[in-house]
Amino acid sequence: MERRSPKRIDRGLAMEAIKSMYGEEVFKQYVNKEVAYSILPEILGDVVYSYLSEIKMKDNTLIIKVLSSPLKSNLALQKSNIIKQINNKIGCEFVENIVFL
Repeated sequence: MERRSPKRIDRGLAMEAIKSMYGEEVFKQYVNKEVAYSILPEILGDVVYSYLSEIKMKDNTLIIKVLSSPLKSNLALQKSNIIKQINNKIGCEFVENIVFL
């Protein structure tokens, strides 16, 4: 029997399907979890991600608690780039701002 690799689903299409099928609130909950557990580790890397203690969304603002002050300063300098990468991964303009605490 021939082994097949799984098909990759376009993330943007999946997001639109979730939004249209389940509504805006379920879409926001899904994206919040997707950003926190999948997208941020991919963008920032596992080592940097391990220094984040809390990640939450409020009104299109991503709030991230960072355990290291020098890392917080470094991430603040890269904020616009991180926002752009997150929105590209999601497929829509979901994150407007990031606050590092």
